[in-house]
Amino acid sequence: MRLVTFLPPGLGARPRLGALLGDDIVDLNTALVCHRRTTLGGDRAYQVAAEDLPPDMLAWLQAGDVARRAARQALEFVQYASQRGLQLLAPRSEPAIYPPEDVRLLAPLPRPNSIRDFLSFEGHGPPKTRDWYEMPIYYRGNHCAVIGPEETIPWPAYSEQLDYELEYGVYIGKEGRNIPREAAADYIAGFTIFNDVSARDAKPDFYLSPGKIKDFCNAMGPCMVTPDEIDPANLRMVARINGEVWTDNNTRTMYWTWGEI
Repeated sequence: MRLVTFLPPGLGARPRLGALLGDDIVDLNTALVCHRRTTLGGDRAYQVAAEDLPPDMLAWLQAGDVARRAARQALEFVQYASQRGLQLLAPRSEPAIYPPEDVRLLAPLPRPNSIRDFLSFEGHGPPKTRDWYEMPIYYRGNHCAVIGPEETIPWPAYSEQLDYELEYGVYIGKEGRNIPREAAADYIAGFTIFNDVSARDAKPDFYLSPGKIKDFCNAMGPCMVTPDEIDPANLRMVARINGEVWTDNNTRTMYWTWGEI
C-alpha cells in the first residue's frame, strides 16, 4: 500500500489516514465504515471502524496487525465498489474517495515520536574515519520540524548556504529494543522519501549533534510505501532542482543495511 496523511476539504478538517488508489486518495477509515455498515448498521460501523483502523498514521502504526489487515480490507472494498460503479458514502454522507486536487497531502507521519538520522552512504559527507566502518552512527533529528510535500522549506535567517539532502527513511511499526539484525525487517512498517535540509554555513556542535545545521526542516513524503510494494535494496534516488538533475544514486550503494542500522 501507498499510505498518506491528508487534510480533507473544509474548515476545521483534521488530518486523515489515506491510501493512493490510482490518482485518487482513499480515506481508509471512512472506507472501512462503508464496508462495516453492510453488516453492522450506521453508528456501530463507526465505532468498530475506529477500533480496527484509527484515522491517523501514528495510531494506525501503534494498533499493529489488526489495523494493517483492516487497511487492506478497506482498500480492497473500495476497489471492488469502484469496479462495479458503486458510490461510496458513509452513513453521515462523508465521501471515502477524494480527487487529489481536493485535498492537501501532509508528511506521512506529521509528528513522529522520534527521528534518528544515520550516515549510511559511504560517498555522502566528509571522508570517513575508521570508527565509521565499525558501527552505524546517527544524530537525533528535530521531530517537531517535519514538513510534507509541496510545502515551503524554511530558510533560517542565520544561513546563506541552504542545501538539500537526498535520503530515504523507514518508519518503525512496532516497539522493540536490542533487535537482532535478522529480525529487523519485521519492525519496518514502510519507506518514504526524506530530505533533512542543511544550513551548510552554520557551526556544528561536534560533541552533541549537527545543531543548527539540521534543526529546522525535515521534509518527508508524499507517501509511506509498505515493504511488500518495493525492493528497498534497489531504489533509484533522484534529486532535481528546478527540473535539473543534481543527484542520481541508488539505495544499493548503502554501506550499512537497515538490519544493521
